[in-house]
Formats: sequence, structure tokens, C-alpha cells
Amino acid sequence: MPQQNPEAPQEAGNTVSAPVTAATSTVLTSPLDHILIFGHGWFQRLVLFCSTLAFFTTVLQAAAINSLARPADHWCRPPAEYAHVPAEIWRNTSVPLEADGVTRHKCLRYEPPLPSGEEPGVEERSTIPCDAGWDFEVDAASIIKEWNIVCERDWIMTALIAAYMLGGVIAAPFSGIAADRIGRRPVLCIWTFLLMFAGIGVAFAKTLIAFAALRALLSAAAAGVVVTSTVVLFEVTDTQHRALFCSVAEAGGSLLASVYQAVVLGMVYDWKAVQIVCMVPTCCLILGVYLMEESPCWLLAVLKMRRAENVLSWAARVNNADPNDFKHRLSALRVELKRQQEQQQDPGSSDIFLGPQDVRVTELVRNQSLRHRSLLIFGCWFVAFAIYYKLLTGHVMRSNHGARLALLLLKLPGTIVNVIIIKYAGRRRTLSLSMITMAPVAGALAIGHTVRAPGYFLAALVVVWMLVFDLFAVTLFILTAELYPTVVRGAGLAFSYTCGRVGAFIAPFLNEIHSSDMKGLMYAVAAALLLFFGVMALALPETTELQPANTMHDFAAEKWQLQSPLRVARKGSKRKRAKGGQSTSREQPNRTGSEEQDAR
Repeated sequence: MPQQNPEAPQEAGNTVSAPVTAATSTVLTSPLDHILIFGHGWFQRLVLFCSTLAFFTTVLQAAAINSLARPADHWCRPPAEYAHVPAEIWRNTSVPLEADGVTRHKCLRYEPPLPSGEEPGVEERSTIPCDAGWDFEVDAASIIKEWNIVCERDWIMTALIAAYMLGGVIAAPFSGIAADRIGRRPVLCIWTFLLMFAGIGVAFAKTLIAFAALRALLSAAAAGVVVTSTVVLFEVTDTQHRALFCSVAEAGGSLLASVYQAVVLGMVYDWKAVQIVCMVPTCCLILGVYLMEESPCWLLAVLKMRRAENVLSWAARVNNADPNDFKHRLSALRVELKRQQEQQQDPGSSDIFLGPQDVRVTELVRNQSLRHRSLLIFGCWFVAFAIYYKLLTGHVMRSNHGARLALLLLKLPGTIVNVIIIKYAGRRRTLSLSMITMAPVAGALAIGHTVRAPGYFLAALVVVWMLVFDLFAVTLFILTAELYPTVVRGAGLAFSYTCGRVGAFIAPFLNEIHSSDMKGLMYAVAAALLLFFGVMALALPETTELQPANTMHDFAAEKWQLQSPLRVARKGSKRKRAKGGQSTSREQPNRTGSEEQDAR
């Protein structure tokens, strides 16, 4: 049986036989675009709204710990027998000074607390840790005061941040797998409900354990919502708008969260009120998810034809698509899907192309092409997000108001520039460029900590790194979704996001490194890893040259078109060896045959 030319995306019986190369100016038509026959309009904007809110919630809740745990001035509480001593006298006579000779110590007191002689300045007294707890400034209303997270108990803050990140690590893989098995919308509804439950519950937590557990559940729900909503947005947006919409969702959500935190949360000081205020915009997500429909791409990928047609018809009405044109395109889509089903059932290709019922998350490991790209993408997620959350929860972003203001003011123009770069430079080059740019900045941080550079210099480097990270994050979300076919896209993005959350999980422990030399070493290692993965990212396919596949059939038949440097070189050498009379179509069986081995 002759091999069918996989170079040509087909649409309703029309076949384009011209080969597609890296230098072509033709915009390729995605298998997803064949399905999106309902036009572009309010249907996609509704999904964009939900996805933007999902990113907004994820970024805001992660950064909210800085507002929930605002530093509070504190000192040792008097033991019971000295409770009658006025607070001002106690602080002036019983609390020693810091090394600067001005600030009162926060974690030590004198023993005995009060001088016994007539000349207190001459008497020698020892210092001991606070043994009766701590007193706080009157207007302090953070979790620091609520549960005494100070002095020898400050490790609790590290544990709280780690527990929050761990929730996302555990939940994200299950979200992706479930979204690929039972659908995007059911998973999104479940996680949205848990998000509201946990978010509101945090504000009413009475114990530290309850607070930590609800924050972990909140993180899990936020991870599930952002992964699933991103997949839906990706799948319902056509090639022309996909990069823009995904960029707006990620960058816009992050920008709005930063503005909301600085403007709104900056005016709220009670930690319970802070949490409630964080949840107010999230309530809009309930309405958005209720109005959303299932991804038609997923429905067709798993052969749920009748429901897919219902969703396509509803989307066409929402977008005010021309009814006659929609009916014609729907009829053509039925013919194309029937042809693909017959091809998959052909005994000659059954061992090459997997049906939807045969696809499992293990395809990420079993399929050679998916396995290689997953390893690279996972590494990029882990390294960059570990550094990002280390800086986000570190000393500079928690205490330097100038750095936070500069980052906030530069985010909007940075977002506009990011969208332009992604559109014209391509995904692979943008990803590589951003990581290679972050590497020397991390190297400068390493040198700065080693030589004890001024704080303003280190703060400036942190702001620069965070701005470049915005470009990296937007590109990474888009590229990751494009690398996987619809039937495993949820799992692929979810496991990638999990690797990023694993990096975020270790970030609070990195913040426990206080030695300047060790900080310098840490940033040096980070710079080396960023440079390594930035260079290796060039081996990933340039997905602007081949649009996303819907099934493993599409993926296996067209993945040879993915233009990584190695494939371009291999293709070039083949063309040089080819005789002048050879046609491109005669080379295709060899390409297809090599890819059949990968698919097996």
C-alpha cells in the first residue's frame, strides 16, 4: 500500500502537495484549525477571560504570602512574675541592644530581667532567648503575630512556603491526566470549586496546621485551574490568534496580579482581610467556567462526535458565524474525520498510529520524540522556576519597596515587547534567548554576593532577571502546549508545570542560605544551568513551522516537519545528495519510515 504524503495538511478532500520547509513563507494550517470551523469571537474571548483569571489567581496567591506574613516588630515578653512592669520600662531595661547600638534585640532578653544594683550600667547580666513568648507592636495583624513565627520559630515560614508549593506539585499531574481522560471542563469545574473553598477557608483558619493545609489545597486548586484553562485556551484559538491570546493570558494575569497586590493589598493590613480581598476577583472565575464549554478539539480527538458537533454549533452561534458557511465546513469536517478513522483502521497502519482509546500518559516516555522534547522542557521549567520563586520570596522582593515598584512599572512595556518578540522571533529562539540572557544576570548576582556588592546593585539585578523571566514564562507555556498532541497535551503541560513547581518547592530552602559566599556559589550554579538549557533549547522544534497536532496520528505523520537545527541539517544533506531529477515526494517514504520507528 503506497504511503500517503504526510507533508501536506489535508482539508475536506483538498490536498496540498507542496513541501513545507523552514524557509517557507506559507502559514501552515494546523489539525486544530481544521476543527475550529466556528470562527473567532466571543467564544475565544470568554476562554481568554477565564485563563487570564487563572494566571491572576495563581500569581496573586503565591505572592500573597508577603502580605499575609508582613514583618512585625517584636521583643521578648516578660515572664509571669514581671508582667506588672510597664512595656516601655521593660524594653529599655530588659531587652539588650543589637550590634548597631540603637535597635533593641528581637530574640534575646537579659537574665535577670531587671538590674538589682543601684548602678545598672555597671552590673553584668547575661542574655538568654525569649522564654515567655513575644510581644508585638499594637497594629501588627499578620500571621507572624498570630502564630509567633519569629526567632527560633522562623523556620515555620519556610515550611509554609514549601507546603504551598508542594500542593501544586501533587495536584498538577493528576489535573493533566484527568483532563486528557474525562475532559477539560469537568476538571476545571472541580478545581474551581476547591479553589473557592480553600481560599475562603484560609481566612478563617484557627490553627497553624489548618492554615498550612488549606494553603496547600489552594495551591493544588490554582495549579489545576491554570493548567486546564491554558490547555482549553490553546485548543480553541486558531493559529492566527493563538500566540497573542496565550501571551495576553499569562502576561496579563501576572501584570494584573502585581498591580492588585501593590495597590489593593497594600492598603489592607489584617491578614484575614488580605485573604478575603485576594479571593474577590477569583469569584468571577465561577461565572466564566460556568459559561465555558468543553474543548471541541479534545472531543473529536477522543471520538465523541455528537457532543463535539453540539459544541461547535454553540460556538458558531456565540461567534455569529455565517450559518451556511458553518454547515458547509461541518460537512467537510465530517468527511475528513471519516477518512482519518478509516486510515487508522487500516491494518497496514494500525501499528503506527494509536487510536484515542489506546493513548496513555506513558506515551510521554514510550514515544521517542515526545520523550526527548519532554526531558528538555522539564529541565527548563525546573531551573528557571526554582530561581524565580527564590527571588520572589527572597529578601529583596519582600523588603525593597523600590525594587517592587520598578518591577511593577516596567511590566506593562515589557509585556508588549514580549508579545512582539514571540510573534516575530519564534518560540524556540525566544526561549533560548531568554534563558541565555538570564544566565549572565544570575552570574552577576553570584559575583555581587561574593564581593558583598551594595544592596541597590543586587536589587537592580533581581528586577532585570524578573523582567526577562516574564518573556521566558510566556514563551514556555506556549511552546510546551504546542509540542504535544491534544490527546496528551494536558498531561504534557501538567508534568512540565509540575517540574516548575518542584523548583518552586526547593526555593524557600535556598532562601535559608545566609552566607554570601554560598549564595554566590548557588547563583553561579544557576547561571551554568540556565546557559546549558538555553543552548539545548535550540534542539527543540520550531513550532511555528508545524502547528499543533490533535491525535497521535497527526503527530506521527507530521512531526518530521518540526524544524530543529539537527533536522534542518539532515534535510540539507539529503538534498545535496539528491539528483536533480529527484522530486521531494520520492524522499518522503524514507522520512516516514524513520518516523514509524519512533511512533512504535
